[in-house]
Amino acid sequence: CRNDGHTEALRIEFDPNVLSYDEIMRHVLSSASTRRGKVQYMSAVWPQTPEQAKVARRVAAELGKQEVPLLAKTDWHDAEEYHRYLAAGSNLLLALPPAGLCWY
Repeated sequence: CRNDGHTEALRIEFDPNVLSYDEIMRHVLSSASTRRGKVQYMSAVWPQTPEQAKVARRVAAELGKQEVPLLAKTDWHDAEEYHRYLAAGSNLLLALPPAGLCWY
């Protein structure tokens, strides 16, 4: 960590004909932490469109995860190489159907 105010995050690209944003949000938010802590490790969602924000708010409310911040999309910065271990697989993402899904 460079103490630069960035949050460690996953960027997920998906085919909405195969996997819906609703399904992704259910997986992501069901395991998201609502504890407050360092910005570097906080749980948050960065919807990329107004429709995604609407879905994320609805799913968060249904799952009782309204405390998970829904933040405005920002510039993406790739992680340092040693932080890219999630590309090899993570328990959260391995629970999602693999078709139509990429993460960085």
